[in-house]
Amino acid sequence: MGERLLEAAFVWNWNSLVGSVQGALRALGAEHDAAWVSGTLGEAFRAPAASLLEAEVAFARKGYQPRSLDGVAASLEALGLHVRVEDRDPAERGRPRFLGRRIRRRINDGCPVIAYGAGVADFALIVGYEDRKKRYRVSGPLTEQVGEWLPYDRLPSAGERRLLVLLPERAPPDREAAVRLARGLARTAESIPVLERWRGLLESDAPIDAQGHAYWAAVVTAARNEAARFWRAAGLDGVADASQRTALALSRFTTLFPYPAGGGIDAAGVREVGAAALGAAIAAERDALATLAAERPG
Repeated sequence: MGERLLEAAFVWNWNSLVGSVQGALRALGAEHDAAWVSGTLGEAFRAPAASLLEAEVAFARKGYQPRSLDGVAASLEALGLHVRVEDRDPAERGRPRFLGRRIRRRINDGCPVIAYGAGVADFALIVGYEDRKKRYRVSGPLTEQVGEWLPYDRLPSAGERRLLVLLPERAPPDREAAVRLARGLARTAESIPVLERWRGLLESDAPIDAQGHAYWAAVVTAARNEAARFWRAAGLDGVADASQRTALALSRFTTLFPYPAGGGIDAAGVREVGAAALGAAIAAERDALATLAAERPG
């Protein structure tokens, strides 16, 4: 029987993956700011999943947005984290036999573990364990609401949610790779069709969940602010300028729909102004992508 508790913690961010990676990097002495992490991971360029906009009540599902993370290992490597990725569907494979042992071994080495689906809906850090009480200590965006302790047997089993665990160790960061990856991720994010669909929702009388809508407005606005800062740090000032215009238009959008109250989502006049602000953001996003295709670091 043993225990180990690390001095590591989630770094608050609207994006739970970014905050978890920042916490892991900080614990390993390889810290980057949120914008560099967000851009390298591609989180700075994302928009809500189309399924959120197509639901019976748009944006009704709150929390983190599951999607493919096939390229996450390469992005983390560029940031200075070499990871072993355990990406499993417990409904098909059952509980991984040796995963708990691997998690505890990595914590014993002083490395917090990044997990999605470990008893909560968001990414979080596993920062310790107690064998005697058979539980992990977790630090994440929902820790205050759900508590910091997760029983060993709450890792997903058959019939439950996806389980993704990233087992990190420190590696040399690669700035050039980070910029190269970010360029590719920005081009393939396909944010504009989603933002156009979002604007169309506001121009209709379709039902929209006020709080969920405001949450995603805040998430995307924060992401584009991080995108502008990333491109500036990468020496792509033209892309940064366009991304900053996107963020400015979105900041006006979030003023109309503040989180968590949500604003007047059911008022036709408010929706009309919101759609116009989103239209300005889409135009700036197009400029950013066009500039990205032509600009090279200065």
